[in-house]
Amino acid sequence: MIINQTVKQYKYTILWAVLILFACGASPGTLAELKLEDLFGYDKPIHAFLFGMQTWLGIKENLNNTSSKTKTILLKWCLMSAVFGALIELMQKFIFIGRSYDYFDMLANTLGCIIAYIIALRKYKLL
Repeated sequence: MIINQTVKQYKYTILWAVLILFACGASPGTLAELKLEDLFGYDKPIHAFLFGMQTWLGIKENLNNTSSKTKTILLKWCLMSAVFGALIELMQKFIFIGRSYDYFDMLANTLGCIIAYIIALRKYKLL
């Protein structure tokens, strides 16, 4: 029951996380077959966008369903999304076939989270 409620509460955040996991875990050949390289020519801004959006969705869905302090929620989602990005990079190094760890991808992931955090701070007049 709690899991069902959590899934409903964070459905877009969870779906986005699954999309990120697919994009970061698929072998390069899979993405080439989908011809996504034309759409995603520069990967660092894409990393920043993916994880910034993850942070933003988590913040929005959490704020809609809680009475916790806003600044705490913003920081929590920024950190959780950045850790998720770091874990995916480690999974690329040790688990995903045909993928490799990239320190700069991890930095781009974190930068996207920080940008979303700052935007949310300004939106909620906390900065």
